[in-house]
Amino acid sequence: MRWLLLIVVLLVAATGATLAGYGSLSPCRWLVIDTAAHTGLPEALASARARADMVLHGDIDPTTGDCLRAWWRVRFASAQDGDS
Repeated sequence: MRWLLLIVVLLVAATGATLAGYGSLSPCRWLVIDTAAHTGLPEALASARARADMVLHGDIDPTTGDCLRAWWRVRFASAQDGDS
């Protein structure tokens, strides 16, 4: 029972931290925000860039999973460049 309570508390904390950091639970929104931060572009242009990148990777009609994979690519690129 303690483990279940711990898991629930961790899930609530992670959800709260994600909402505080991104204002959304959508990986597609995270992708736009992090692309804008990584490139220095306004969010409208960052959204277009993110969509173009996903099309180049074969994701014509992106799902949540596709957005999550694209978001990880952006996060990995940020880590490689030394950004936070």
